[in-house]
Amino acid sequence: MLSTVGSSLAGAAFFVYLAASSFILQGIFGLSPQLFSVVFAVNAVGFIAAGQANRPLMKTFSTATRLLLGVAVCLAGGLLLIAALLPTDPPLPVVLVGFLAVTSGYGFASPNGATLAMADQQSRAGSAAALFGLAQYGTGAVVVALGGLAGVYLSTAGCLITGLTAAALLSATMLRRRIHPPRRQLPPAPCPPSDSDQIHCPA
Repeated sequence: MLSTVGSSLAGAAFFVYLAASSFILQGIFGLSPQLFSVVFAVNAVGFIAAGQANRPLMKTFSTATRLLLGVAVCLAGGLLLIAALLPTDPPLPVVLVGFLAVTSGYGFASPNGATLAMADQQSRAGSAAALFGLAQYGTGAVVVALGGLAGVYLSTAGCLITGLTAAALLSATMLRRRIHPPRRQLPPAPCPPSDSDQIHCPA
């Protein structure tokens, strides 16, 4: 459940990028259609490359940890979009890096979320996959529709992406703690009874 929630919220943030990026970059920053196509292609390459980066990290980090890292990168992208609002004239490079972080982070997190959601569903894999997809695309559709009512602005996109990925990060953190609970230090074993005065119990 937590993996589905985290993936759905991060996926909704990705849908916000898909829905708003053309209006923001072309309508606000004045990018031409050709230049926007280049930016969109670079983000797509980042999405694919981040997904492929999971393979060499499989032996180093657990699936839950990789999900957490991907969502954290998405959140960093949302924070960059909000930071771009601080100056009077939002800097385009900061916005571009923020969008790239959102797409790359989701590309890294998405396969891990799906893996965790399907891990214990062998007997009903088809139904589980359908519900997982419904949760992702349904959440994205609802968030984009509601966000559009507020207008397509950089502030709207930045706040939505940051809020969604912050909630996804909380969900991923809870999931990781459930799968990998913190180790508890066991109390020292009592000393065996002994008549010798030379044997002392460690403190």
